[in-house]
Amino acid sequence: MFQVAAGPVYAGQTLKSTIFTANMPPPLTILLASILKPLDDTRMLGKFGRTLAARPGTEVHVAGRTAPPPRQLPPNLHTHALLTGTRLSLDRLRAQGRYWRLLQRLQPDVVFVHAPELLPATVLWQALGRGRRFVY
Repeated sequence: MFQVAAGPVYAGQTLKSTIFTANMPPPLTILLASILKPLDDTRMLGKFGRTLAARPGTEVHVAGRTAPPPRQLPPNLHTHALLTGTRLSLDRLRAQGRYWRLLQRLQPDVVFVHAPELLPATVLWQALGRGRRFVY
């Protein structure tokens, strides 16, 4: 049974900090991120995402280039579009900001970075908080 903390949700609070379960630890939040891999990528979503989502107590988020919505995702596997333009568009710069905001909103326990251009933001995110981990 899920319970929502009483009272308003304030700026800076994450969903993870406002929802808890009785007698259960909070879920492990995992983010798989790339700028150029599409959201329906066989490796990132199909193999990594679905395999990690099959583990009990995990919330898996996949961030990448816009693609047709994947079908039949488990309820704990979510997708987020970082790049809506083409590979050679200026939207790749804006994708960095979208990625940073996603990191702030999700507060993942571990990030799997699938693109070198996301490393600077990921290293900064790790340096600004305790216990933040990432894999490249």
